[in-house]
Amino acid sequence: MSRYQRFIAALSGILGLAGGVVSVANASENATFECAAGAAQVCYFSIVRQPNGLQNFVVQGHQRTSIAGFAPGHDWYLVAVNHPVPASLIACQHANFICKVGIVHLGVNQ
Repeated sequence: MSRYQRFIAALSGILGLAGGVVSVANASENATFECAAGAAQVCYFSIVRQPNGLQNFVVQGHQRTSIAGFAPGHDWYLVAVNHPVPASLIACQHANFICKVGIVHLGVNQ
């Protein structure tokens, strides 16, 4: 099992995800990502599309962006304020800056 696969398996266990993995080919929903930080700050997002996609992007404070091709409830993201997202869920949880993990949903993801 690759490092990435172990990471996904660990995240799934920690977040209590159940059910099968949704193919990126079947993912067709748009999701909105918002940086709720102050206007002078930025949010660094790292989107993990199951089973094997990764997408990084930056959103300015008080701004939103819409991204296509998600499987809500299956894909997940990390977001950090004013710092690039750490390489793992564990590093995010122990970061000395704001870092959050979330499951992508159809509403606004912050």
